[in-house]
Amino acid sequence: MAPLSSRPLEIAAFLDRCGWGEAQTHPLSGDFSTRNYARLTKQAGETAFLMDADSVQKTPQFVALAGLLRNLGLRAPEIYADDAPE
Repeated sequence: MAPLSSRPLEIAAFLDRCGWGEAQTHPLSGDFSTRNYARLTKQAGETAFLMDADSVQKTPQFVALAGLLRNLGLRAPEIYADDAPE
C-alpha cells in the first residue's frame, strides 16, 4: 500500500479491521484541504474509496450527514466504516 499520509500504519490497521487490508491502494488527487483519498480494489473486483482526514476535519459530521441523507432515500456516499472521533 502506498502511503497516503503521515499515518500509513494507522491506515493499514484501519483497513485490516474493515476487511480491506489486502486491497490494492491507488492514491487519488485530493482537494484543497488536508484530506487524502485512495481507490481501494479487492481481487474480487469490489471497489471503495478511502478518505483520510485529520482530526481538524468535520469527519463525524460528514458520516452523520451521509447516513441521514441515505435514510431519507437520497443519494449520498455509503460509509462502510469509520474511525472518526465522536
